[in-house]
Amino acid sequence: MLHPNELQEPRARRKRRRHKPLRRPSIRSFVPNILTLSGMCCGISGVHMAFIGNMTAAIVSILLAAFFDGIDGRTARKLGVSSRFGAELDSLSDSATFGISPAIIAYMHSLNLLGNLGWAVSLLFAMCMALRLARFNTRSIERSDPVWMDGFGTGVPAPAGAYLLLLPIMAHQGFGLSFPAWAYGLWTIAVSCLVVSRIPTFLPGHKERAISNKHTMSVLLGGVIYLGFAYSFPWLVVLLTGGAYLASIPFSASRAYKRKASIVN
Repeated sequence: MLHPNELQEPRARRKRRRHKPLRRPSIRSFVPNILTLSGMCCGISGVHMAFIGNMTAAIVSILLAAFFDGIDGRTARKLGVSSRFGAELDSLSDSATFGISPAIIAYMHSLNLLGNLGWAVSLLFAMCMALRLARFNTRSIERSDPVWMDGFGTGVPAPAGAYLLLLPIMAHQGFGLSFPAWAYGLWTIAVSCLVVSRIPTFLPGHKERAISNKHTMSVLLGGVIYLGFAYSFPWLVVLLTGGAYLASIPFSASRAYKRKASIVN
C-alpha cells in the first residue's frame, strides 16, 4: 500500500508545473511601443502648440508623429516582436494623434470662426477617423479583405488624412495664403469623407511595390534630391507632396478596380 506522501507527490508536481512563472518580455519588445507612444506625445503636443499660437510647431509635431507611426510597425516586424497588443495600442494612438489633435488644430486655426458649426465639423473629422481605424482593426482580425485589394488600403490612411486636413494651414504658414473659414470647413468635410470612404489607395510599404536592386540607386538619388529641396523649400515641398498624394488617389482606385474586373471575369 502506497504511503499518503507518495500519493501527494505527483499532484504537487502538477501544481508546480501549472504555476510556472511567465517568461519576462525582452527589452526589445518594448521598442515599437515606445515609438508608438512617442508619436502620440508628438500629436498631442501639436494641440499644445496650437493653443499657444505656434501653428508651425503644431504642424511639425503632427509630421513627427507621422514619422513615428511609419516606423513603429516596421520596427516590430524587423525585431520579430509584433503583437496584438502593439496593434491595438497603435490604433488607439492614431485616433488621438491623427484624429483628435488635427481636428483641434484646424478648429484653433480658423474653424472657430464658424462658431458651433465649426466645432461640429471638427468633431466630424475626429469621428470619421475613429470609424476608419475601427474598420481597419476589424478587417485585420477577420482578414476579410478581398483578393483584389491586396496592396491597397481602404480609404485614406490616418496619417495621410491628418496631413491633408492641415494643408491649408501649411499654405498659410508658408506663403501667407488665407482661406475663408467656410472654405476650410468644406475642405474638412471633404477630407473626412476620404478618410471614411472605401476608395482603394496605394500602400507604399507593400511587397508589390518593393524596390528592385536595379532601381535602388535611382530611388536613393531621388530621396536625396527630395530631402535637399525639403531643406531649402520646406513649405513648398510639403504642399507638393500633399498634392501628389491627392493626384494618386484616382490612379490607385482605377488600378484596383481593373484588377477586380480581371479577377471577377
